[in-house]
Amino acid sequence: MVWLGCAAWHRVLPLMGAASEPAPDSYHSRAGHQSKFSTKLAYWGFSMVNEFQDSKWSIINPDVIQMAHKLEKAGAEAAASWDAEADKLDDESAAVELLTQRSNAFVEQSVGEWWEFAFSLFAKFSRYVTTQDESVGGETLQRYPEWWLRSPEVGFTSWRPEGPIHGIVLMRHMTKFQRSWRCCRSSCSLRRSRTRAVSLDGAS
Repeated sequence: MVWLGCAAWHRVLPLMGAASEPAPDSYHSRAGHQSKFSTKLAYWGFSMVNEFQDSKWSIINPDVIQMAHKLEKAGAEAAASWDAEADKLDDESAAVELLTQRSNAFVEQSVGEWWEFAFSLFAKFSRYVTTQDESVGGETLQRYPEWWLRSPEVGFTSWRPEGPIHGIVLMRHMTKFQRSWRCCRSSCSLRRSRTRAVSLDGAS
């Protein structure tokens, strides 16, 4: 038995399958690949959740972890019962076949649950609100923290029609090379400005 996590394993914890026999169809289907989306691949179910939760990690990830732990717990409990069944068989090949059947069936069922969960996240967390139900108070606004909105690196509070039209990287967040390069550019710009001013004075 192995734990196999599709996409970013550190974000969505894996499902369980038997490694001694062919894996479930959703783990090796040719219906899709990394450059072709397909709901027939377990990979895309996990990858879609990974990408979506990045849009509001602090709000969405707890639901993802809860679902992952639920499937992991179910897998651990199921594996114990499968081992008990396999131990009763005298034929090793029959035991392997039994474990493969049980494991693959569990994985396919869990992948199906994961896909349903993945699409449910769009209903619950899209449109910059968290939707619990259709009641008057069933939606909660998803707000960015005030420190982030006021950050000069984001730029919301410093944007002007005449500029700047983007955030400004603070010196303390720059690497030594970036700071040196920025100072060099500033010095070059200052010298060019002075040279231009002298040229204009001479022309007049």
